Amino acid sequence: MLGPNYAFKPIAEQALCSNQNIVPQRLNAALDLMATIPELRQLIEESPSWRRVLSGIVGGLTEVGLSQDEGHLLIVSHSGRGLYDLLQRLRVARDGSVPALSSPWISEANRLVRGIGPRADEWFECVGLWGGALASSLGPDVSVEVRGEGDVEVALLRDGSCVWEITRAITEMRVFGFSRSGSLLVFAASGEFSVFERFES
Repeated sequence: MLGPNYAFKPIAEQALCSNQNIVPQRLNAALDLMATIPELRQLIEESPSWRRVLSGIVGGLTEVGLSQDEGHLLIVSHSGRGLYDLLQRLRVARDGSVPALSSPWISEANRLVRGIGPRADEWFECVGLWGGALASSLGPDVSVEVRGEGDVEVALLRDGSCVWEITRAITEMRVFGFSRSGSLLVFAASGEFSVFERFES
């Protein structure tokens, strides 16, 4: 027999009380599921704001550097230096001198490498195996990241609400970031490099 102080709850209220714990549990489970789903991404070639200026294969790549006016890219590898003209989109000079601490064209302490060809009088500030880094963001809306996905690493560019895939299956990362002006994005690994330019469509 029910006691004198027992009060009946309407059926709807009983159902609401019983579901108060179930709803948050289901919501949390849905959020956890969404967190495991990779964001929609496209290849960088499909971006309306970034285009590939230059790319190439360079075995044993260790450092890269941009000229002060960002018109040339200097690449240092175990087999020497290569200078690339970003306007003409081609290599314009090559030097096969093997880099060493005693090389007069290297200032490792300052991470500087003397240029070659038309930039022979300029010292390039280089980043890569020796240290240093390029900027990883251009404010809150544009940034780069390297993410591990299974057995591979993926280089990603976030631009507003879009995520662009630069490359995947990276061997040994050397450089991934933006130039000082923010108009160039440089990616380099131990055997390849790419330079992208930001533009208004």
